[in-house]
Amino acid sequence: MNLHKRIWPLLLSAALLLPLAAPACAEGDASALGEPVDEWSAPLTGGAEMRGEIFWTGSDLRTEYVLALAPGAAAVPVVVSGEPLRTRRSLDDAAAALEERGMHVLGGVNGGFYTVATGEPVGLAVSAGALLHDDEGLAAVGFRADGSVVWGSPALAISLRCGDETWAVSGWNRSAPGGFSAWTEENAEAVTLPAHSACVALRIPEKAGLRGEVSCTVERLWESDGAPVAVSEGTLLLTLMPLDEETAYTLPAAFAPGAELTLRIECAEGWEDVDSAVGILYPLVENGEIVPKLTASAAPRTAIGLRDDGTLLLYVIDGRQSGYSVGAGLTLVAQRMLELGCVFAGALDGGGSTQLAAFLPGDAALRTFNHPSETPQRKVANYILLAAPTSPTGRAEMLWMEPLHINALAGATLPLTVRASDAGGYGAALPEAPAFSVSEGLGYVEDGAYHAEGSGTGTVTVSADGLTDGSIPVRVVESPEELALYGEKYGKKTESLTLDPGQEVDLTARAWDRHIPLSSDDLCFDWALDESVGTVDETGHVTCGYVSAEGALTVTAGESALSIPIRVWTGVPFADVSSLDRFFNAVKYVYDNGIFKGTGDTVFEPETVMNRAMLVTVLWRMEGMPAPTAPAAFDDVPAGEWYSDAVAWASENGIVNGYDPASFGPADDLTREQILTILHRWAGLPETAAEGRRLPPDDPADDWAAAAMDWAAAAGVLAWEPEEDIDPRGTMDRAHVADALMRYDTLVRPGLEKTPEESEN
Repeated sequence: MNLHKRIWPLLLSAALLLPLAAPACAEGDASALGEPVDEWSAPLTGGAEMRGEIFWTGSDLRTEYVLALAPGAAAVPVVVSGEPLRTRRSLDDAAAALEERGMHVLGGVNGGFYTVATGEPVGLAVSAGALLHDDEGLAAVGFRADGSVVWGSPALAISLRCGDETWAVSGWNRSAPGGFSAWTEENAEAVTLPAHSACVALRIPEKAGLRGEVSCTVERLWESDGAPVAVSEGTLLLTLMPLDEETAYTLPAAFAPGAELTLRIECAEGWEDVDSAVGILYPLVENGEIVPKLTASAAPRTAIGLRDDGTLLLYVIDGRQSGYSVGAGLTLVAQRMLELGCVFAGALDGGGSTQLAAFLPGDAALRTFNHPSETPQRKVANYILLAAPTSPTGRAEMLWMEPLHINALAGATLPLTVRASDAGGYGAALPEAPAFSVSEGLGYVEDGAYHAEGSGTGTVTVSADGLTDGSIPVRVVESPEELALYGEKYGKKTESLTLDPGQEVDLTARAWDRHIPLSSDDLCFDWALDESVGTVDETGHVTCGYVSAEGALTVTAGESALSIPIRVWTGVPFADVSSLDRFFNAVKYVYDNGIFKGTGDTVFEPETVMNRAMLVTVLWRMEGMPAPTAPAAFDDVPAGEWYSDAVAWASENGIVNGYDPASFGPADDLTREQILTILHRWAGLPETAAEGRRLPPDDPADDWAAAAMDWAAAAGVLAWEPEEDIDPRGTMDRAHVADALMRYDTLVRPGLEKTPEESEN
């Protein structure tokens, strides 16, 4: 028999004082949520504790938080509902309302389900001993003023009696078609009823609890016209809605002005002195057994559970955030609550409502510790808070330290925050020189910062005379399981880089172990970059070189290493041509336009002297590589060489002559005047001196080259600085030829291709 279908009060003695720690899975043990990979705990004041754990599902993470309260502790659980009932508010506002009642809030979670459109809670709502909403036949959890817990079905039965007649009240602060509904002043806003509803205003001298009888007097009867009806203080509004537009209910004759009625409320045994309560729409665990047919869809979840020893658990698991927590279905949550030792558990409102906050010792206010999937945090109908009747004393009694737990890469430095608090958790003056200790081999604390060293697990502890120590767990890793690089500017994961010459980028390395991110900084890693690409400093700052290159950037931590390909691209693939070179634009031009190739895939050889085979091949390419009419006639130009067709074409078009009919000399170096004469012939210009700019008088050319040299100077094909020596008989390397051809192709050739009419214009 399902417990939520019958009366099942669970009375818990406040005398039980048992450890708070949940039966956690040992490292590597399986859990319903996955493989446990990290956990921590934080003792709060008043006998409460907050703990967290992270699980690896096999493909992602799940992160949970738990607030645990031992029976008999100074703190007690309290449900804080909206004021008025349907008012939704933030967790901070709910905590402030409880603080106004003289209670110090230590932590809490969002409460039960509610109707999003109206804010009406689903199921039982009790606050400060007053019934705010009936149970609707659902299970609930209730808390007495002493902190003891009642779990199961409240089995509420509400009725009105006059003489021998009794009428059932089907809804309390909710519409109940087909029966009487009762509305109190705690209901949010006015009550809106269908036209022709019967309305009875009853004067009631006291608020109704979960059990007892209250005498009330009929003040007024009327038929609703559809306008909203406000419920004044000290009044109970009784309504009866019509069956349909044509059939109206008739009130009993006993309901007459001045008539005395008795309101009777009954509940299951043990619920009568409940001070606050919240409904449970979905029971998860009953009497140590998982409730069947629960939903499996992953989402953020909030739950409440009760152990056999009386420990109360407030539980959240975050979701919808890959890489942090993907959430869980209700079946998994039920299994997890069973693992945590719960004999009873129920789901509270989840999704974007899931929130858990705590007041750590020395804090000034509550802090939300989970990561709600909805931002800003959703306002909800009610909250379950842990609170203690305590006030600040100003006398330091315990120390506390953050972060709450440390997973660090060896070499990392983490600032520590130390606070002191009184016995109630309120902040107090911190001793001037607290002492720190670190488990052997795991580093040291200096100037308020923890310096991680070595490898293993242990603790960092802060202490001072007369105060309770504060300790946090620490795990240090030398060789992490996973490394990744990220761009510091945009924070995106970097798996390869293609950079411009001279470009500088800042990279940051991150490390994970057991799927948990490790605290680190760039100085924790060793950085290396292939010299051909550029340089990298100890912080991951990359400075590229000025030539095209490909290599690897490697980051290392202990025995773990990650390399990513890095490429510098100048626009040409040549490793011997820098973007800073004077001739770079010329080399890029001939490369982009298919005029020049390198002497290899990544080699241009800019200082190599241009030979005869190279030049005619370049001109042949610029001409579009026309097919020659016959093979070259020279004995030293065999068929099938890379320059064979080019020599044949140049020879038959009179652009280049051989030394004699049998000898071409393909490997012979060319002089400047020879190269420019060939260009002059190729342009089809007359071999007479041209007017315009002339060579310097100290650099005379041979008579046969004078016209070509003067033409090259005048047309801008030959460029030099005034102080340069232009030696017509000197050689030209491949870089200078590239420059001459770029100038020819951009300055001379467009004019040669014009028609006579275009030239005249």
